[in-house]
Amino acid sequence: MSRRLATLISYIFHPIWFPVVMLVFYLQANPIAFGLSRPSDDMLLIFQTLIICLILPMVSMVVMWRIKLVSSLHMDNRMERIGPYIAMLIFLLWYYLNINQYGVAPIYRLYILGTLISLGLVFLSNLFVKVSAHTTGVSGALINLVIAKQRFDFSELPFRISSVPYILSFDIIVIIFILILLIVLLSRSYLNKHTLTELFGGIVIGFLGQILALRLIEII
Repeated sequence: MSRRLATLISYIFHPIWFPVVMLVFYLQANPIAFGLSRPSDDMLLIFQTLIICLILPMVSMVVMWRIKLVSSLHMDNRMERIGPYIAMLIFLLWYYLNINQYGVAPIYRLYILGTLISLGLVFLSNLFVKVSAHTTGVSGALINLVIAKQRFDFSELPFRISSVPYILSFDIIVIIFILILLIVLLSRSYLNKHTLTELFGGIVIGFLGQILALRLIEII
């Protein structure tokens, strides 16, 4: 694996993309769960998610970099991650507290709560030891897909390529995400961004966040 390829993989599977990607994924898989007949019927929801969960956190990170709160956007130093984590926690909490007004599917609400819990655990862990946010994000999405299949009866993802319809089963999608997790593990290790303990710690936190969310979803 070349360094350039490993870096590209790190950018593509950065956890900051996941709230928007998972929303589009579940909209495509089952728009009826969102109260829609087609995935494109509520572009406002996608736009709101894009602003709150992606653009605002990215802007906040750039601002922190510009005012020298962090030395680089890579934030290799553990303590430099505190500010960006706090910003992301605020935006994600804001999104979750208003999520019922957006009319999202229960599985996606569960995903956001699990991500919020995982991010809180990563933040607390980061005060003492660095944990991989990349493996946290991918493993959280992975276990959420498993929950979607087992608890929420999601079974397939329909899509079109050049007007030709295709269907991808959730079993295949779960396998793809397992492979993605392995690729991310290898790339982050190859770049020497994390130790194996930090990488596997992220996996545990990603799983734990979604499992705790499943237990708490009716309470919070």
